Amino acid sequence: MAAKISLVISLLIPSFVFSQLKPKSLSNDTFILKNQTLYIMKKLGIGVRKNINKDDALFFGTYNSRFISCVYGQDAIAPYYRSKGLDTNERWYIKPIINLSSTLDSIIRNKKDTTHLFYIDAFSSVIHELTHYYQNTYTGFDSTYIKGTLENFQEHVEQPVELEAYEAEAYYFLFFADKKALKKIMELKIPKKERFKILYNSQHKLLYPNDSILMLK
Repeated sequence: MAAKISLVISLLIPSFVFSQLKPKSLSNDTFILKNQTLYIMKKLGIGVRKNINKDDALFFGTYNSRFISCVYGQDAIAPYYRSKGLDTNERWYIKPIINLSSTLDSIIRNKKDTTHLFYIDAFSSVIHELTHYYQNTYTGFDSTYIKGTLENFQEHVEQPVELEAYEAEAYYFLFFADKKALKKIMELKIPKKERFKILYNSQHKLLYPNDSILMLK
């Protein structure tokens, strides 16, 4: 059975929790990770669900995998269905859980060696899933949701629900990997979608300098 660590939901977003952390002070403390996510979402203008305090306790679990990956899901969404369908703006979650691959879990707990950039990337994957957990945007995984493949990766990423998560992930990654580049990007007076592409591509270039397949156009 996957080990689970109970997380306390907090709406407080003290900027010092994020801003006082230095590049070498990456933390696997779940309270800090949650507050970093909320801070980044506020910084990027990503809406947070207003009923997160009604959620059941959020848990972290693990699953066996050699990949650096994690997934977010919930057993059910409340208040289930009304006459007009799922009330997504008022939703809260029942038994929410973020599952980390055994590889990712080992990396962030310093039980497995990796490069510094992929160490940061492991944490940014958790930020991605925490953004899905907190975000107000809701698509669901019905027939309209585009799953990511090599052929349609850009379409997948540019769905609002995924764009927000990838944007928060890239912001976190660059904060610890290249803070000067992040500052320059955030100062650009360009549309939000264009800024997102630059954030994402900057992260991808640092991690995979010789790979252009998954770069956004």
